[in-house]
Amino acid sequence: VEDGDYERAWSQLTPEFQRGKARSYDYYVGFWEENDIAVGDVVLVNATADRAIVDAQLRWNGSSTSSTSRFELRSTPDGLLIAAQDTIDD
Repeated sequence: VEDGDYERAWSQLTPEFQRGKARSYDYYVGFWEENDIAVGDVVLVNATADRAIVDAQLRWNGSSTSSTSRFELRSTPDGLLIAAQDTIDD
């Protein structure tokens, strides 16, 4: 996303995430064209053979404060893909 390679970033989302939170490819590209993100600490919360849960500190649009998002990563034939994301604090 940071490099503007939206096709590659889109391919790193599960189909469910693409249809759900990301809505559509056009919406996804528009969102990232309008927003910037800085990723801070990423902490592994839990992992199994086919999925991982990580918490990531995110700063949006140059903000000095961060929020924590929890991501579910799922192992697929295409690699480890983002399956879900929720903000767990602001």
